[in-house]
This record gives sequence, structure tokens and C-alpha cells, in this order.
Amino acid sequence: MELLIYNNKSKITMANLQASSSGTLSATSISSPINTLNAGSMMMEYAGSTSMSNGAAINLIGNTGGYSRMIGTVYFMAVRNSTSWSFGMFSFETSRYGTGYTNILQSDWGSYSCANYQDPGNVSINYLQFTNNSGDSGTFYFNVLIENTTSVTGSYLTRIK
Repeated sequence: MELLIYNNKSKITMANLQASSSGTLSATSISSPINTLNAGSMMMEYAGSTSMSNGAAINLIGNTGGYSRMIGTVYFMAVRNSTSWSFGMFSFETSRYGTGYTNILQSDWGSYSCANYQDPGNVSINYLQFTNNSGDSGTFYFNVLIENTTSVTGSYLTRIK
């Protein structure tokens, strides 16, 4: 078979395709990317905002999957009442085993912390709890990317992707 390319004036021969032999590809199942996006391991994005006073803690986002681990990254920005602002990010995981998180990478205008909150009525529901220790109150804006979860709960964030 010959691969031909035509321009406005003449035929140009580019290459001859050669026959080759290779092993046969066989699969027991093929998964569509659409199925992957609908599975529990997909990346989901949540965003929202809330007012927080100094020392206040919120249950930012919850994992209702019991022992299954929710893994994610949180980006936040605070517009504080003293007309200053701060921002930060951290990664976390939460499950019935508890909550772990990386050091909060943040601007030098504030202090924040995280903890686990387990629903006393259902130990399979565990929240990432975020605390404002910045010394000031203000409005906090959150963007959370989550993967590897079966179900999410929370009243501060809305799924956007």
C-alpha cells in the first residue's frame, strides 16, 4: 500500500507501508473512560465558602464510606475582617481509621489546623474538620479535589465536577 499526499500541482509519494506481524492483543474486559469517571475512584471537585470566627471549626467534608479511604487536596483562601487575606493548601485522607493530613502550606498571615470528626451516631461517617486559628474572623473560600471515595457528605461545599 502506498501513502499519497497531493498538493495543488502534483502527486508526492511519502512512504510505502510495510506489512508486519505481531502478537494478538486479547483482553478479558475493556473499560470505557466514561465508566471510570462514574466509578468510586474518580476525581471530584467541590467548592464553597463560609464565615468563620477565630477558633471556630467546621466539618468541611465527610466520608460516609466507613473503612474506605477518601483522599483529596484542599485549597483555601480567607478574606479576613481586618482587611487582610490568607491562603493555603494541604492534602488529606479520611476514613473510619481517622484523618491524616500533610503540613498546611500557607501564607504567613494565619494559622489553621485539621482534625478528624467521627459522627457519634454512625462511626462510618468521618469528617475532615478545619479550624481557623488565625486570630481573626472572615469568609473562607474552599476548593476541594477528592478521589478514591464511595460517598461524600457535607453542608459547606457543592460538587462542581
